[in-house]
Parts: sequence; structure tokens; C-alpha cells
Amino acid sequence: MRRTIILWGSLIVFLSGLLSACAPSPQRVQAAIFLTQTAWTPIPTQTPYPTYTRYPTATRYPTYTPYPTYTKVLPTSTPTPSPTPPFTPQTIGPIWDTLHNTSYSVEVSLTNVRWLERGIHREPKTGNTFVIVDLEVKNLGPGSINNFGPGFFKVLDANGVLKEDDYTSDVEDCHVDYVDLMPNGVLSGCLLFEVPQAGHLELIFAPYQYEPLKPGRYLSFILRP
Repeated sequence: MRRTIILWGSLIVFLSGLLSACAPSPQRVQAAIFLTQTAWTPIPTQTPYPTYTRYPTATRYPTYTPYPTYTKVLPTSTPTPSPTPPFTPQTIGPIWDTLHNTSYSVEVSLTNVRWLERGIHREPKTGNTFVIVDLEVKNLGPGSINNFGPGFFKVLDANGVLKEDDYTSDVEDCHVDYVDLMPNGVLSGCLLFEVPQAGHLELIFAPYQYEPLKPGRYLSFILRP
């Protein structure tokens, strides 16, 4: 009887172990349930970035068109000045210089007269022309001529207008500057005046610069009769 009980007990232990080995573990049961209930969802396909669109090609500015070249229209004809007569040297003096308390006499010679329709960088007003006078001045003494220069010379036209000299680059190599002229000193140079194209014209040497032109107190050279 005792042996029978032991055999049944052993059988029951064996069968319990067998059942325990065949039974799934809780983790396996949970995994099975998860796999059974949850369908696998694949990772969505990545959407590629959009294709890069380049900026449109730059449109160049239109080709620069320069302004038309300016062409100056000069008069088709200019009255030809009358031939310049020959000049004889003239003398005036003695001239009293009250500022420096001295006196002097002057000899003036015109060596040439030139007419210009227009200068290198300048042209006269309509109806006018340029005249260039080449001259030579000698101080006969006995005193010095102080601050002698272009202000001693003017031109007188047919309308009775006295004009002083003008300066342009055409006379830069011979223009008369203001100087002190010693006794027996000689000054050579040229002066330019803008004058009417026609009509009587005189060059005036006026040592008494601040006085009206009076006979015997100035010299006159006829540039155009």
C-alpha cells in the first residue's frame, strides 16, 4: 500500500513538471497577444525635398548710347579787316609822376597787328573779332616808370567806346605784365582786345590813366581806318 502511494505521488510530480514545462511563460503570452492584436505598421516613406529652382538669368541693362558729339557751327563768312597801315614810333613826355615825384618820357612802337576770328579756348561775341597788337615800349628817362603794364593801353572803336585788354591763352607767351621800367629799359610784348568786326579802330596809349583823353596827353595808332 505504501509503495502504491509513493508511485502515485511520483507520477503526480512528474505530470506536474511536464505540464509546467509545456505551459507558456507570462512574457511569451503577452508578446503573443501583442503580436496578435497589433498589426505592424511600416515607417512611412520619406518625402524628398523639392527640386531646387534656380533664379532666372539676370537681364543685362541695354547698351549705353553716348550723347551725340557736339559740333559747333562757326559763321560761314567773317568780314576781312582792312589792311593795317605801317606804324611810325611815337614819343610822349615828359610825364610827371606825382606819386613817386619823378618824370619820364616814353617811346611806343607797334611791330605787328594780328586778327583772330576765334581763340584756342575762347571765341568773341557775335559781331566781334580779336585783334592782337605786338608792341615795344622804351623808357627815355630820366626817371623810372613804376607799375607799368596793360592798363596804359586801350582801344577806341567807331562808337567812341574805350576797351581794356582781354587775356586768353593765345597771348600767354607774349602778354604784357606789370613791371617797373628803368630809364632806357625796353619792354616788348603783346595785348589782345575784343573789338567790332568792322569800323574805325585806334590803339590808345594813355599814361595819364585817370584823366580824360586830351590832345598832347596820349598817343594814337590807327589799327583800322
